[in-house]
Formats: sequence, C-alpha cells, structure tokens
Amino acid sequence: MNDYSEKIRKILEKERGGNVSEMEVEECENFLKLLSEITMNNLETEMEWELKLKQFPEGFQLDGDGRNCGICNQPMGKGKGWYDRYGLKCIVCQKALTDHVIPASLLKNKDSFYTETELNIFFNMKRRVLDCWIKKGIVSVRVIKDIDSRIHMRLFLLRDNKNFFPPKKLLRGGMHIEEKEGRQFYVFGPWYDYCDPLEVIGKYGIAVSALRTTCQLIS
Repeated sequence: MNDYSEKIRKILEKERGGNVSEMEVEECENFLKLLSEITMNNLETEMEWELKLKQFPEGFQLDGDGRNCGICNQPMGKGKGWYDRYGLKCIVCQKALTDHVIPASLLKNKDSFYTETELNIFFNMKRRVLDCWIKKGIVSVRVIKDIDSRIHMRLFLLRDNKNFFPPKKLLRGGMHIEEKEGRQFYVFGPWYDYCDPLEVIGKYGIAVSALRTTCQLIS
C-alpha cells in the first residue's frame, strides 16, 4: 500500500471508527482518481470558453456538452446552451435573464433561491399547498417559461420572500452509518433528522403558514 492509499485508509478509519478493507480503500482511490480526471477536463473546457468569451463578450451558443443548466439544472442538448460572463445556462433560462424575469446573480449564488424540487426535499412541500400560497399572495414566485409559453420552472427568491424562507445554510443534512448484510454504509439524511425543526425554522414565515394551512386542510 503506497503513501496515498495509506492516507485514504486513515481517513476512512477515522470517519468510520473502525478498520476498513483493502478493497474499500482501492474503491475510494479509484473514485477519487476518476473525480480528479473529470474535474481537470471540465477546467480545460471552461478555460477554452473564457478565451472565446474575449472574442464574444456578449456570450455565445454552446452544444450543451452534456452539462446541466446553471439555473434550472436540466441537461442541455445540442445547440441548447449559452455561455457569458455569468456562466453556463440553457437558452430558456438565458431568455429569462435577458427579459429580466430573473436576476443574473442567481448563477453566482445558488443559495439565494429555492426551486420547487428543493422545497419538496427540504420541507416536504406539496404542489397544491404551494399553489395555494402563491394564489393567496403568501409567497412570491418568478416563472420561467419556454418558447411555447409553458412553465419551464418556478423559482422562489429569498429577497422576494423576506423572512419567509430560511437560509439554506440552516438546512444542511447529515451523514449516519447504516449496516446491511454485514457491511456498513454512509447514508445521507435530511436536516430535520438531526435537530428540532421548529428550533431551526420556527421564526420564519414558512413554519407559521405551514401550520395554518395544515389546520385549514384538517378542518
């Protein structure tokens, strides 16, 4: 076992609190090597984009390169990507930026807004409840539409909903160990599994509105 593998073994044993097999060390090492190769390839591609941006300062169209949009996170197909000084996004989200539906700052700060998917993950938010809140004006939404005027995505900015949604940094999940067939695995758990949810979000409007909506649905 070389020095690099030995370092990996020590880290795994410290995290797990016990011995690890050579196979586990090798699997981790291979994964890290693959991850570093992907990272280097991405950096080389982005450096090429930055050089091209000097020729086309307003931005240019891309083939998507198998990457996801920096805003909606959906994969971009051939000719469906756009790159400028704000970063990479799909042409639908680019149009929303151009039309001032959403601010370009979203690309630099992913913690400044929630998507519907994130609201479901973080708060188990159901669409019918969210639609009710939007209709009643409890929350403000930015709607991104595609070329056929269909809803592409709905975003909920923290600055549009001050003191309603908590900062994402308060909702970090955790890791715990589960055992299956004699082997231990690290499993990711949501934030509310590791704290009292009301202590974390009790002062934000979402907690009050969620409780009120639940009472209305029950009655």
